[in-house]
Amino acid sequence: AVAALPRPPYCVGFAAESEHLLMHAQAKLQRKRIPLIIGNLGPATFGRDDNSLLVVDAQSHHPLPADGSQADKLSLARLLMQELADRLARLPA
Repeated sequence: AVAALPRPPYCVGFAAESEHLLMHAQAKLQRKRIPLIIGNLGPATFGRDDNSLLVVDAQSHHPLPADGSQADKLSLARLLMQELADRLARLPA
């Protein structure tokens, strides 16, 4: 509903999937009509201290960490916040 507002804020969605992460994240991006989805393979991370993310927008996708490895969740949170800050800085005023 927030993304459908006349002047929506920058909306970020999250997708925890059990398989086909990129395909499901791209579908959710279109369905929700938001600029960014952060996805992960949920069952693979339950009870673990490390994880990896997939950043998906309409033009591309890339992993966090950038090399596709696993990282502790605090490090991932910092990488994600930097990703969001960089994207927000590039938005027109």
